[in-house]
Amino acid sequence: MKSTILTVAIFIIVSSCYGREATSSKKFEDIALVNKIDFFDSKFNQMKLGCGFLLKFNQDTFAVTAKHLIKFIKSDEMEGVSLDNGIKNWMLFNLNKPSENVVVDKLLNENKNE
Repeated sequence: MKSTILTVAIFIIVSSCYGREATSSKKFEDIALVNKIDFFDSKFNQMKLGCGFLLKFNQDTFAVTAKHLIKFIKSDEMEGVSLDNGIKNWMLFNLNKPSENVVVDKLLNENKNE
């Protein structure tokens, strides 16, 4: 009797999962961006690092990403989290549209002592 109930329960569980889609069929805009950081010393260059996104607020658009990336991946002359020295160019781009990029020209929460 117990094995019959167990068999029926397993059949119900398995058959209830069978008809579900593995992934959503909805299509969303590509919003995820990756960082490309070029250093003056090219041995530190990062072609695809971390991720970010754009945030519109009033009339401004901000690129949001992980500032701590340059805390760990930095050139020898860099002493803090800053764009002052070491970094030649920092861009964010979508992997599907690499020619459409955003250039980082300043950090809002820059800290040269960090």
